[in-house]
Amino acid sequence: SMGGSDANIFYTKGIKCAVLGTGMTNVHTPNETILVEDLINSEKMVEEIIVEYFKE
Repeated sequence: SMGGSDANIFYTKGIKCAVLGTGMTNVHTPNETILVEDLINSEKMVEEIIVEYFKE
């Protein structure tokens, strides 16, 4: 995926995208973790982005 994020694949096809971080630790290892609070905050952020994008 050219590293970093699969968003690179979309970008090379001319599709605009954003990468949002979640505050995970030990990413891409058997010990990958995320705090429940960080997961909930990430969900809220995505929800706000979607609501704002589709606002009339």
